[in-house]
Amino acid sequence: MQSRDATHRKIQWANMLSPGPKVKSKIKPMIVSSDHFLNMYDTAQTTISIVTIVAVVRVIPASVIKTLCYGVISLQYCLSC
Repeated sequence: MQSRDATHRKIQWANMLSPGPKVKSKIKPMIVSSDHFLNMYDTAQTTISIVTIVAVVRVIPASVIKTLCYGVISLQYCLSC
């Protein structure tokens, strides 16, 4: 049988190792609507599109891009006549 001192020491160690008193969390769960997720999806799609355009522009030579731009401008000019 253990002495009172040994039992008392074990209780002290248990108290030292315990996490302490429970603190009530002030963080409330956030309720998110489906519109929020759809907006996040649209934002992700836009970001992917921009990254793709930047990657293509870096790969294609500048002369080809200029030719395409001149073609689009001239096509718009011809359609407006």
